[in-house]
Amino acid sequence: MSTEQEIVNMLLFKNKELEKQLEGIQHRNKELENQVESNKITIKRLTLEASKLGKAISVGLGDNDLNNVCQLKEDIKVLKENLENFSVVRPAKDFDIIKNRADNLLKQYKCTIFINDEHYKSLLQAAIQRYILESAIKYIEDCFSNPGHLVYSELEAQIVRNTDTLLNLMGLFAKSREGSDNVTSILPIKLRQLIYSVLDNRGFNPIVSPEGTTDHPFISRIQEVLIHMVNMFRVVIEPTIMKSFDDTATKLARDIIKIFFFRLKVQEQMAGPPVWFDYNDRVNPDLMEGGFDPGHCQDAVVQICTFPLLCINLENDEKRKILSKANVHIKRC
Repeated sequence: MSTEQEIVNMLLFKNKELEKQLEGIQHRNKELENQVESNKITIKRLTLEASKLGKAISVGLGDNDLNNVCQLKEDIKVLKENLENFSVVRPAKDFDIIKNRADNLLKQYKCTIFINDEHYKSLLQAAIQRYILESAIKYIEDCFSNPGHLVYSELEAQIVRNTDTLLNLMGLFAKSREGSDNVTSILPIKLRQLIYSVLDNRGFNPIVSPEGTTDHPFISRIQEVLIHMVNMFRVVIEPTIMKSFDDTATKLARDIIKIFFFRLKVQEQMAGPPVWFDYNDRVNPDLMEGGFDPGHCQDAVVQICTFPLLCINLENDEKRKILSKANVHIKRC
């Protein structure tokens, strides 16, 4: 065999060896590609599970959540404005004041000295506003807790009572069962947030049935109570404005329930009870607002508080978070 032929045979052999190696490399490459795809699927699944776990553990509210603090503050501000507008007793051409009841209400809040008629009406409007909100909150609390009230058996009231029971049980469970995980300890907070968020979204909304949709009777009842309370102290002379008061009463009924009984409980840390400042309390611009200059109120005291302070961690200056300052009328010492 010639030397040239030997070289050709050797090259052919080498070529076959290289082809076999290439096939092996291609096969291995295919295996690696399959492994990469499998890893991608695994990573996607784990990422999704981690995201779900993160959402389960997270107790913060997103910027677009109706119940975040900024939105809550804005809605409280609207509630304040609606309460003020609902409690008006001026101008005289539109309203007659029922003097004996009005005077007794002012005495109840220790407002007995008036500069002039305008000052009298201003304080009367403030007193009516305070009386309406304070009485409405107490009435709703009684309805939720008293089996004698019809609303006690409504779905919303049952959900509230069962939620309180479940949260207490979960808190006891977390403390009394051995183990360490991120979900158990945070679950009561997350449950509370989710349940009260749902109640805020749909609680006491119109009722759906096979026969159609009807207004919730409890909202109608609260509306009637609000109108009755304000009409104890004034008579509306101008009939054309009555419809606007009826509409405002419906909105107030819904907003008082949702803000004071649902939305304050959606926050990660719940607000404390509403704080009504008393007659002659020192004015504190950090906690109060009204028709006064915060820089010149050192000699001022509260005459009447028309809307309570809503606050988280009131007693802790560093962790305190004010959701709404108290609205007050003041007088100088």
